[in-house]
Amino acid sequence: MSLLDGQGYQRCACANANAKRQEFYAIQNFIKVYHACCQITMSQHLPVQVDIGLNLTRVSKPKLNRWNVRKADWAKYTTYMEENINRIEPIPLNYDRFTKLIKMAAGKAMPRGHRQDYIPCWSKECDKLLNEYEQTQSDVTADRLISLLDEERRQRWVKAMEEMDFSHSSRKSWDLLRKLGSAQPTRKEQGITANAVASNLFKTSNIKPTKQMIIKIKNEYKKELDNCEESSALMNDFIEEEVHLALKNVKNGKAAGVDGILPEFIKNLGPRKILNKDLDTLQNYFKNWHLNLNANKTTAVAFHLNNREANRELKLKIGGVNIANEECPRYLGIKLDRALTFRQQLETTKNKIKSRNNIISKLAGTSWGCSAGTLRTSVLSLVYSVAEYCAPVWTRSAHCNKVGVQLNAAMRIVTGTVRSTPTQWLPVLSNIGPPEIRRQIATQNIINKVKKNTELPIYNDIEHHPNKRLKSRRPVWDEDITARELQAEWRKIWLECEVRNSSLVEDPMVKVPGFNLPRALWTTLNRIRTNQGKCNYLLHKWGMVESPLCSCGQKQTIKHIAEECPSMKFSGGIEDIHTASEEGIEWMKKLDVRL
Repeated sequence: MSLLDGQGYQRCACANANAKRQEFYAIQNFIKVYHACCQITMSQHLPVQVDIGLNLTRVSKPKLNRWNVRKADWAKYTTYMEENINRIEPIPLNYDRFTKLIKMAAGKAMPRGHRQDYIPCWSKECDKLLNEYEQTQSDVTADRLISLLDEERRQRWVKAMEEMDFSHSSRKSWDLLRKLGSAQPTRKEQGITANAVASNLFKTSNIKPTKQMIIKIKNEYKKELDNCEESSALMNDFIEEEVHLALKNVKNGKAAGVDGILPEFIKNLGPRKILNKDLDTLQNYFKNWHLNLNANKTTAVAFHLNNREANRELKLKIGGVNIANEECPRYLGIKLDRALTFRQQLETTKNKIKSRNNIISKLAGTSWGCSAGTLRTSVLSLVYSVAEYCAPVWTRSAHCNKVGVQLNAAMRIVTGTVRSTPTQWLPVLSNIGPPEIRRQIATQNIINKVKKNTELPIYNDIEHHPNKRLKSRRPVWDEDITARELQAEWRKIWLECEVRNSSLVEDPMVKVPGFNLPRALWTTLNRIRTNQGKCNYLLHKWGMVESPLCSCGQKQTIKHIAEECPSMKFSGGIEDIHTASEEGIEWMKKLDVRL
């Protein structure tokens, strides 16, 4: 065996070789390859070529063109399809023309190509060193190139380890761990293997059935066909709705079929042409009856739950005039947002109620003002008329609490209670039903009116409503409940609540005693009932006084003032004060503490 210097080849023979067995050994210096090996006659060995030096692994990719869906211009794709789809008649024979049109539209709207061969972690600096090495054949340059490539690979490994994250999407992390060489998943072996089936077929293939056996098999097969139900789902022809549903359920990112059509191509064909045709039909109707549809005052909005298409605008025209898109149009005083959450509508209602509460607050203070009956009537006419406008429409919204907060503020003005008062007390003291109960009663009244008038278009929508697709949806027609049942529900809620002194009121729908008292006494009475007022204990808790103690040395709470304090307590207690008896009213007038 001889070591060559790359300038030529030297023939050598092994010590135990004869003339018929000769071997060639070629040693290549670094990258330069010299192919001089050939088959040696009468030899049991093949020539051996040993490469020493720089070896760069190149990853080869199949030369298969793919669509780059991420860089697609779907608007351009949809426009091209709508402009040319009318040329193809919708018959099965034209399916090839249809697929060809889709591919032409895709070719104009998105790039297409195949992945290039590459060297992992290769950089521009590596390119420079490789060019320098090919010119100089320097060992130092080769070492620098290998070191640089190793460092790039190391940095890529460090970055992959640092960016491994299982909190958001663990798919990439688990893919990396599997590539590192994890244990192969154990597969459960079936009882019948492919070899067993093949062996059985081989053994029984030469058996010839008798004539009686053939007749028996045919009779059994005919019997099974006769028992087959022609009305089964698999026997019936599919309809257009099933086709639309199947296309809708296809997920993006799936492989194309035999025709080469991706799911994204079908989903982005665009329904805008249908809407424009409907608008043209309306325009012709108005024209025939000498009516004029003002396109400048017409707006368009798409109602859906797809957040990815939230900013997409509809391109509609009426008589050649583009229709403006509005994010939240107003119809009959109600703002309709894209997902029908009614958040904007309830925000507007909240601001209206807030300004009207400011007006109501001018009618009364803590110790002066109108009577409770006058304030109640004012709140119902000014505040609740706005708060309950079209309430059956948005009563299921998740943003109803925005309105509820302002209604609680209105009831506090009527009752004269402080903000720390539990909200369960407010409807009872003001004799105004809870907002949720009032909205349910209004909704049920409208549904009952609709059910009595079968000529209304909405009648079929309620009686023959579509199936619910989302479990989170709670349509108003699901509940069939009367006003009396809702009132009984309020009584049940009040009896089950655990607020202080709730036992004083048995029926929350009946006016509490003292409703016609002057403002100062009415306010004091309600604060004693709810155990929430300007006593030292609560004032100290709110940071308004330094000590929570009473003059007698105990904590000054509402209960302590009414029942325990030696100098101020009332002999009848809170229960007697609640009845607004003459003794209780006189005691509240002479009370030294201003609650």
